[in-house]
Amino acid sequence: MANATDTELISPSNTRVGWIGTGVMGQSMCSHLIKAGYTLTVFNRTLSKAQPLLDMGAHLAQSPHHLASQSDVVFSIVGYPSDVRSVLLDPASGALSGLRHGGILVDMTTSEPSLAAEISAAASSKGCFSVDAPVSGGDLGANNGRLAIFAGGDESVVKRLSPLFALLGKVNYMGATGKGQFAKLANQITIASTMVGLVEGMVYAHKAGLDVGLFLEVSQSDVVFSIVGYPSDVRSVLLDPASGALSGLRHGGILVDMTTSEPSLAAEISAAASSKGCFSVDAPVSGGDLGANNGRLAIFAGGDESVVKRLSPLFALLGKVNYMGATGKGQFAKLANQITIASTMVGLVEGMVYAHKAGLDVGLFLEAISSGAAGSKSLDSHGSRILKRDFEPGFYVNHFVKDLGICLKECQNMGLALPGLALAHQLYLSLKAHGEGNLGTRALILALERLNNVSLQSTTTVTSS
Repeated sequence: MANATDTELISPSNTRVGWIGTGVMGQSMCSHLIKAGYTLTVFNRTLSKAQPLLDMGAHLAQSPHHLASQSDVVFSIVGYPSDVRSVLLDPASGALSGLRHGGILVDMTTSEPSLAAEISAAASSKGCFSVDAPVSGGDLGANNGRLAIFAGGDESVVKRLSPLFALLGKVNYMGATGKGQFAKLANQITIASTMVGLVEGMVYAHKAGLDVGLFLEVSQSDVVFSIVGYPSDVRSVLLDPASGALSGLRHGGILVDMTTSEPSLAAEISAAASSKGCFSVDAPVSGGDLGANNGRLAIFAGGDESVVKRLSPLFALLGKVNYMGATGKGQFAKLANQITIASTMVGLVEGMVYAHKAGLDVGLFLEAISSGAAGSKSLDSHGSRILKRDFEPGFYVNHFVKDLGICLKECQNMGLALPGLALAHQLYLSLKAHGEGNLGTRALILALERLNNVSLQSTTTVTSS
């Protein structure tokens, strides 16, 4: 990077980035820079907090001075103004002492405007630049790259930094040096007053004899969604006469239960809601954590079709709604979905165990079958994650056992024999018996490995399927 007045925008090919402070916020923010291809050097007093970034390819510096000597732009986000002064301005170990002519300091700590001016003057005396750029949005904003960034300093420098800021959130140029800090402090004042209003309202509701939970969640709602663990939980949170949502819902309000539950309970909720002049929709979902994260769930809706249509703007934010029919039909559809998934998962892991026993590379096997008749969303979503031993729950084994148990109960009511369902239920029950109920449904491979005294761990090529 030549100097801060160059017209060339910052990019991974021409800019080395340093980052001081890799706590909850800094770690997520750094990850976005690494993923964008920037060469990143980090410094943190507690090494363990930097380790995930080192695992992603970041370099470790022994001091802020050492970090700055390898960087064109140095970000800092630390705890207190005294920490900022230490990591940036210490004559021996501070970042400015190691920064080359034309380098840029970007302090994202919420700090004092006067300190921002002090940093700016010190940087200028060395032929460098500084920007005060505190942020708002917390750990979620940092993780999602959606922080609000309040920038103060030379506007041309802020503009040059825009490719970096864009990876972290939305930059707002607030004016000269210190204005970023002033803006952040104003932001904090607003938050503080909002919090006072919230807790005062809660105390007043309590004193007035209201259920504070209902005051916060239901009295302000026209539509109430629920997605909990078991049918007993659904009954409790929606139908309890004293604390349930229906008891606090206004006339004409709508209950939308997205829990996988019993069709008979959906009918019970519908009757209770109707008696109060309210409505209900049973709308369980499929797609797991990935579908929820990407807003691409499959939603199975049962109830009054006109009510489902009214809810379409909300459902559209979550995924694709499928109207299945009258009350309870959403639950019946989801149970059929679970039956399909159960046997599909059994087929997937049995195929993987067979491929392993046959001496095949299981990763290559999965890649090979993905475009053929054996290809499925289960394979695409779970195949490579099983090989990586990633059993983090997108959907808990415990909850899947519950779902399959409901399926078996409904099958008994219908006089229906589904042996594949019964087998899958037994295999998943075996995981619970081994204390693995809090793993994700991909852990089914463990049951098959135990049955056959084999292990697929560390023996295969992991593909991107």
